Amino acid sequence: MDRALTSLGDRFTAAALEEGSWLVALRALAEATGSAHGQLIGLGGPEAVAFNWATDFPQKAFSHFVEIDGGNPAINPRVAAAAAAAPLQTIGHDAFATAMANDAYAEYSEMWDIPFGCQSTLIARPGLMIGLAMLRSKSDGRVRADQWELFSRAVHPVHAAARLRIALEGQGAALLANSL
Repeated sequence: MDRALTSLGDRFTAAALEEGSWLVALRALAEATGSAHGQLIGLGGPEAVAFNWATDFPQKAFSHFVEIDGGNPAINPRVAAAAAAAPLQTIGHDAFATAMANDAYAEYSEMWDIPFGCQSTLIARPGLMIGLAMLRSKSDGRVRADQWELFSRAVHPVHAAARLRIALEGQGAALLANSL
C-alpha cells in the first residue's frame, strides 16, 4: 500500500505543478479505492475554480448540480457533513445518509448513481472549501475498510498538493502585479 500511496502522491503533486492532470490523479485514486468517480471539490471564491474536477462524470451532471444548488449545505448533505467534520477527517456514507432526505439531492444522487462514498475537507477557510471525495455507485457498494484506509492516507498528499497549487497561483498573481 505504501508504494501505491507514494505513486498517488506523486500524481497529485505533478497535477499541482501542472506537470500532470488532476483528472489522471483522481482516476488513479478512484481505481485504487474501487470507486466509480474521484472528485476534487472547490466551493467558494476564485481559488476554488481550479479544484472542480470529477472523473468519468458527464457534463450534464455538473450542470444538474448547479441547477439544484448542490454546493449549498442546506441542499447537499455531503457538503453539510464536510463542513461539520474536522479538516482532513475522512467521513463516509453514515455521516450524511440520514440527511439525504432533501428531495433534490436524493434525486440527484439516484440519477447519477452516487449513493455511497467517502470524503475529506482538505482546506476550509471563510469563503473557501476544497475537498476530496470518492463517489461510489450502487455496484461499487459501501467503502470497505482497506479502501477507507487508502483514501484516508491519500488525503494528506492531496492536501499538500492543493496547498501547493494555491501557493503557486498566489505567486503568479504577485508576479503579475509586480510586473505591471
